[in-house]
Amino acid sequence: MKRLTTSVLVAPLFAILSCGGNSNAHTETQTDTLKTASFGFSDWIKNLSVLDKPLELTQLKDVTGKSGPLQGDQYATVEAGILSGNDRFIAVIVKGTLKKENNSITYLITYTPDGKEIARAEVGMQTDGETDGTSIFKFPLADNDAMIEVREEWFISKKGEDPEMRYKTRFLKLESDGSIAAVPQETATFDAFAGRFNDISLPLTVSEPDVARLKPLSKLTPYYNFEELMRIGDVRAFHYGKAAIPGGPLYLLYATSETKNTSDYFQAPSVQLVSYMNGKEADHLWIWSASSSEGVESSTKDAVVEKDGAITLSQTEDADGPGSDYPYTGKFKNMYRYKPDASGKFVKTLTGLEFISPDFTAAALKKIMTEQQNVVMTAMILRFKREMPVFVHLKWHDQNGEQLVEFFTTDQAGKVLDRYQVYNTLKKTSYAEVSAKDGAVTGNQVDAADEKLEGAARLVLGNKTVTIAQDGMFVPQ
Repeated sequence: MKRLTTSVLVAPLFAILSCGGNSNAHTETQTDTLKTASFGFSDWIKNLSVLDKPLELTQLKDVTGKSGPLQGDQYATVEAGILSGNDRFIAVIVKGTLKKENNSITYLITYTPDGKEIARAEVGMQTDGETDGTSIFKFPLADNDAMIEVREEWFISKKGEDPEMRYKTRFLKLESDGSIAAVPQETATFDAFAGRFNDISLPLTVSEPDVARLKPLSKLTPYYNFEELMRIGDVRAFHYGKAAIPGGPLYLLYATSETKNTSDYFQAPSVQLVSYMNGKEADHLWIWSASSSEGVESSTKDAVVEKDGAITLSQTEDADGPGSDYPYTGKFKNMYRYKPDASGKFVKTLTGLEFISPDFTAAALKKIMTEQQNVVMTAMILRFKREMPVFVHLKWHDQNGEQLVEFFTTDQAGKVLDRYQVYNTLKKTSYAEVSAKDGAVTGNQVDAADEKLEGAARLVLGNKTVTIAQDGMFVPQ
């Protein structure tokens, strides 16, 4: 990137874009009158590079020990870069990391070309639990030279409880004179906002969205909660469509862009459905998504939105992950039906459970046991409750060249209800000796939060399907 030199300070570096207005409006501290910088501004600015967009703080140049706006023994390091500029002002990002507990603070500061400070605003911060057990992390995002988004994350820790995470975003605008203004949220009515979505016909079968063909959603709207997207990363939302449910809520469907991050997380373009009653969100639901994290894949697919507002979909997740001790691969698949109640909230019903694996065929098991020998294990595969809780387990016995692989069901007390053999090469060892027995699996329980299964539970093993009946008996198809 070309460095900004004294000879170009009076020429426009970028065009300042006009932006419209964010709730979370925040009063920014600015200088009342222009004050000449108390350091050698001309020499300092020559050391800085113009930052690429989108803004990444990793681009900032280390200027520790040089005169600048952040000086003093309290800073372990100081980094800075030029955000934008024109013939009236230069905007810089300056980050100071404090020696104390590695906390930091980041400012957006504007100067006249001859070094008079126009305004400054805090756009970043990191604290480690100094305020009532609360850690704060704020950082700036910018796609252009005029609008700066400030993401704010709080990690609130209370003794004996899991940390609570809260998110917020606010926007700042660089005015043409170099002043910094908070950007308010839009003031459009909900009807006007909903009018931006195209009508969709029901029933609707949902698939991966083509966001390149959709209109972007303004981050300044008060009618969509961006908190879940902030947890994922720098994700963009789009208008997907709308459908009014007779006598019920209005559905607005949003698409989101693909995202990746440095922690090996990936999410494909997705679709979220939000239910509104009287212009306010009643509930929301992801109805299409596909993601992976550290090699483990999960997805929500097969979604159909019916005319009466009911939504059916399936959620699938890998049954194993990197470093798994399990010799097999597989996926868990849950099927759900969601129906809006009178308030627009979704009532969820579990309509099906499946364990799906290509590895439980004679040919696949023979190959696995050639590659991984002497594996003896028991694993719980499924659990569900109908009239009674039922637990589905896998028994895997491979020892001294003899193998037995079977699924078995138990009740909550650990009593074996039924067995289903998949692979048996026992010769010297008797089946009764190694097969699943009463009391071999203890501590089974169905969580109070587990939904009652209203449909079928199945094992999909290669090209065979085995249904588990209400009494725990296996029923091959």
